[in-house]
Amino acid sequence: LHSAVPSLPVARKMTVDSTHSGVRARLDGDQSKPYIARALERQGLDSSILTPAGIFAGTLTHEFLGFAWLYASWGLCYKVQPGIQISNTLPSFSSSATARRWLRQGRAFSERFRSRPFVQRFQHRTKLDGIRFGTAGVESFVMRKFLWPITIPTKIYAAYSVAVLFAGAAVG
Repeated sequence: LHSAVPSLPVARKMTVDSTHSGVRARLDGDQSKPYIARALERQGLDSSILTPAGIFAGTLTHEFLGFAWLYASWGLCYKVQPGIQISNTLPSFSSSATARRWLRQGRAFSERFRSRPFVQRFQHRTKLDGIRFGTAGVESFVMRKFLWPITIPTKIYAAYSVAVLFAGAAVG
């Protein structure tokens, strides 16, 4: 006896993705790999980095580069003083009443700040100017934020490359 009911296709897992325009259903093929491995492979990247050695190496590289960039940019700004360099190139702004008022306020704040005990201890221990050091920190913060579109992808690429090397060394 043959049934009049057609055979059903093999069930596949259906996932739902939420997008800005609504909800979209997607049938996933290979469910044996974790989602992150499939996502890396869809981008044409090596999913073998998802080992403890690869993840550790990638994370360590990313953080090392982040701290190196922080300290290098802070030191560069301490040495070069970009705020002063820029203000010297804008003579029309430097001579304005607003700029003179800001300069007076900045000098008054610097004198109050310089008299604080922790700033005096810092200057005595490091032989660095505390005000200039703080200003360089702010300048480096602005510079690093401005350069994020370049530095973040570079750090991620470097971390990925090192993770591939370490993951390959751990396998081989």
